[in-house]
Amino acid sequence: MLKKSKKGLAIILTLAMLATLLVAAPVSAKSVNSVDKVLAYSDTYVGATSTLTIQEDSDFKNHFVAGDTFTLRLPSPIKWDKNTTQVNWKPNGAFAAELLASGDARIINDQTMEIKFPAGANAPTAGQDFLDVVIGVDVNGASGEIQITIDPIDSAVTGGSYTFLVVGSGKATVTSQSQEKIGRNAGSELGTIEIRENNVGAIPAGSAATFTVKLPSNFEWNGMKLADISLSGGLSNAKLAAIVGEPLYDGRTMKFTVTPVAGASQRGVIYITPKVKALKDAQIGDVSVSVVGDSGSTQICDADVVAGEYVDWGTVVKVKEVKELISGKFEQKTEEITIEENVSGTLIANRDDLNVELPDWVKITNISWTNPTGGLAATKPSVGKNLDIDGEENEFDIPITTATKNPNTGKIKFTLELSIEANKTGDITAVFSGAGLEKTELVVAKAIAPVTATADVKDVLIGTQGQEVGDLIIAETKKETIKKYNNITANNKNGELIITLTEGARFTATPKAEVIEGNLEIKEESVRLQSNDTELLIPIDSESTTPSKIKVSGIKLTVDRSVAEGAIKAKVRGSAINENYRNSLGWIGGASAKGDAKDLDAGEFDTWTVVAPQIARVITPAPTDVKSKVSFVIGETKYTANGVEKTMDVASYINNDRTYLPVRYVASALGVADSNILWNDSDKTATLIKGDKVVQLKVGDSKMLVNGVGIEMGVAPEISSERTMLPFRFIAQAFGASVAFDDVTKTVTMEL
Repeated sequence: MLKKSKKGLAIILTLAMLATLLVAAPVSAKSVNSVDKVLAYSDTYVGATSTLTIQEDSDFKNHFVAGDTFTLRLPSPIKWDKNTTQVNWKPNGAFAAELLASGDARIINDQTMEIKFPAGANAPTAGQDFLDVVIGVDVNGASGEIQITIDPIDSAVTGGSYTFLVVGSGKATVTSQSQEKIGRNAGSELGTIEIRENNVGAIPAGSAATFTVKLPSNFEWNGMKLADISLSGGLSNAKLAAIVGEPLYDGRTMKFTVTPVAGASQRGVIYITPKVKALKDAQIGDVSVSVVGDSGSTQICDADVVAGEYVDWGTVVKVKEVKELISGKFEQKTEEITIEENVSGTLIANRDDLNVELPDWVKITNISWTNPTGGLAATKPSVGKNLDIDGEENEFDIPITTATKNPNTGKIKFTLELSIEANKTGDITAVFSGAGLEKTELVVAKAIAPVTATADVKDVLIGTQGQEVGDLIIAETKKETIKKYNNITANNKNGELIITLTEGARFTATPKAEVIEGNLEIKEESVRLQSNDTELLIPIDSESTTPSKIKVSGIKLTVDRSVAEGAIKAKVRGSAINENYRNSLGWIGGASAKGDAKDLDAGEFDTWTVVAPQIARVITPAPTDVKSKVSFVIGETKYTANGVEKTMDVASYINNDRTYLPVRYVASALGVADSNILWNDSDKTATLIKGDKVVQLKVGDSKMLVNGVGIEMGVAPEISSERTMLPFRFIAQAFGASVAFDDVTKTVTMEL
């Protein structure tokens, strides 16, 4: 019995709650409300303002019901103005009645109006009905944004508050639309000056308001006309004129009058395009313009605005970002570089060209060009063999064909594609000059090595085999800098990392190479020695997605007696990290170019080694019983033999990191008599004989015969400038000489 009573009570309570909800719920909001515009008026304004439209939603027609009532409320202290307020009823979109006149709308007090949907002939229809309320007000000292609020009561009108009016202070505001840079030339234009009414009718109608616009010292108006002043908005029909009997401008001062007409419904604006010129003593910096406006005893405005900046002749050179570019690689692109004039005409047309020069360890292989702006015309450098950008130079010219004219300034934008010498790092600084541009330097990119290499340096002795040294660590500076395939390696050939020892040292056995960090993959089973055990080759199997490290361990060296006291280095090189070496394909215009191993092609350098860390230190000197000492400077024809300067008929040079000298001078330096220099023209073989040593070398063959025993040199004799050129160090060592090379002075020294 008790359970039944509780259940019955629950049902009764639920029904009662639903009944309450059904009775108390208001009619659904079914109107779309909007204000046609938001106007600005003074705090003393009395009259019509915006129109509030209340319309049935097109999806809910027939929801406005005759007799339903809602209210409109204004915030205090604003009051309804009965003389200008209208409530226009438009059933089905057609005007039917003004409801204040018909009595269906009434102003209850200063802030509240009540509106009732009409009955009878003007009752709401089955179509879409509209109500337009012209909001007439007495602002009565209010300020800021003013809203009208709709209270739907129980009608189908949507409630809400809507801004319809802004009450401002003062008469007009003076601003500059921009701050233009101008120089010392006639016809410059400052930024447009705008005088905007803060309220409708702020400049009184019917009488002339006088405006005085004054420039700073040492600036003058230049060619101003009334056409450079325009009127807009509520002042569109006003009269614009110069003051009777006075010129529009005189020196620094310009005066004009504006006479508004009555009936403006929106604020007015005066636009001034200031044409000026700077005199000799004008101050560099902001150009501030004074604007004063008066209408009788009423002040319209009094303000100073910065409308421009007076700058000296010059340009701004900038780069979007200083990117890190990888040395030894093709297709390394800078971010966008911009050359921008401070003032028009800075870059002079048809004179000396604008020149851009980079360091001599950088070659330009392409340019991406954006057409100049501001009326500036410049010729894009052409790319290709024997053209402006041919991949062999570190500079290019940009001819300026048309200069900019006032008030425009010009910009030139471009990005560069670079090839950077493999062993160079640091800032890539561009020097800009010519065409009227003052010499300017800018760091446009930063060169970083593809890898770094470090080792724990150990002491070794000359003439001793199998001396163990520390591990060599080769680390990528970024992911994918050690490449399986690069821009000049065919897809069927793996990139290779090569470690070459200082001459006179060789590997006693094959070291172990392994990846110890990152996800680079090498072919460990194919790691091998070559070039008479002076080189370790590491084939690359897969590139990294995170910077990786390779450890070369178990390094054992044999150091011959020709090695001087000092450092033994491991030269890190190979196609996996250096693609712009001379024996590869060249690169120009964003694509590989045909190459020749003997020539420097587009984008190529002579440098093969990327980094060369010291891995050992020779602590015992070579024998001191020196009989002869000869030194050569690479690239020069002069050489010194035992203190006496002599001259060769061709200069020494470096190819494949080996010094080449003409055969006769090699023999002479080694004390080989002319009669013991034999040349077989049929098979291009040179034979040198001294004592019990017979050394034979053949052009194009990397194997040298010493008393009939073949020794692999890794490089071959060649013919250059109609001279047979021999790799000097191998021959010198074959005759028992020691050879040293000073990388700083590029000097080769032989002692025998």
